[in-house]
Amino acid sequence: MVGVLDDTGVELCSMAGSVGAATSSLVLPDELILTWWVLDGIVWDGDCVPGPSVERLPAGLSLGVGFMHPEIEAVLDGMPELVAGAGAGLNGGYAQLPGDDTVFVFGAVGPASAWSGGEAPATEVPLEDGVWQVRGAYGFPL
Repeated sequence: MVGVLDDTGVELCSMAGSVGAATSSLVLPDELILTWWVLDGIVWDGDCVPGPSVERLPAGLSLGVGFMHPEIEAVLDGMPELVAGAGAGLNGGYAQLPGDDTVFVFGAVGPASAWSGGEAPATEVPLEDGVWQVRGAYGFPL
């Protein structure tokens, strides 16, 4: 689920993306990243009125799970999904938009149980089986 924000940070609408294909990549773009996936064929659906910002949502992107980055540690306490003190059990979320060499540190990642505390972050691959939640702390300019 992504929210499309205006220039002041107010959410205009939200969209859900269905991924056509997810491919694990052995080439990691940064030493902090443990695992990296290339997502293709994303189809966006939601309550957004078609317009320039919605039309620029990517049909693909790359996502990674890695060690916690200081830029995310600094804002963990402001993430409403996180139980106080549970941040020590989460990993950093990384992304790269198509056609851009920049790797963004944008949020936190962990199994559902890690968001309420009592977990340790992943330090090696393969990652623990199960449902992992990726929550953004920063947005992407479109």
